[in-house]
Amino acid sequence: MSEGNKPHVLLIDDEQVVRELLQKFLERNGYAVFTACDGVDALQVVKARNIGIIISDIVMPRMDGLEFLKHLRKFNKQAQVIMITGQPSLGGCVESIVEASCEYLIKPIEREDILRCVQNAEKQLENRSNKLQDYLNEADCPPSEENTEDPPV
Repeated sequence: MSEGNKPHVLLIDDEQVVRELLQKFLERNGYAVFTACDGVDALQVVKARNIGIIISDIVMPRMDGLEFLKHLRKFNKQAQVIMITGQPSLGGCVESIVEASCEYLIKPIEREDILRCVQNAEKQLENRSNKLQDYLNEADCPPSEENTEDPPV
């Protein structure tokens, strides 16, 4: 994706300071960032916006990140998801992988790590888009030489 065509990012965390710091950092790196304080609010944002990359905390009130991921995958299988947590567990890591997250980071998170993950997610989206475009181009191939005559009227 070109610099001016970066995917929109949704940042989900119940800690306001984490949301604000990551939002400012990602915006300085050229990303449009939307935020939500939990999975319930995040589902509304995803349904209303074209979100390509989601960064979600796992432990949150109302709806945690893993529950959010399960709901998300019912209607959006394309978004790249990065799970973050301050309370790591093997079960949470395995469940996030099963539900198709692409990264799992443990707080405190280094800015370089989150940027690397977002850039990797962006590349995955671009690769998927290129494959889809290739498929569509193949499906829209010109007619074969034997079918170049106009059909009878």
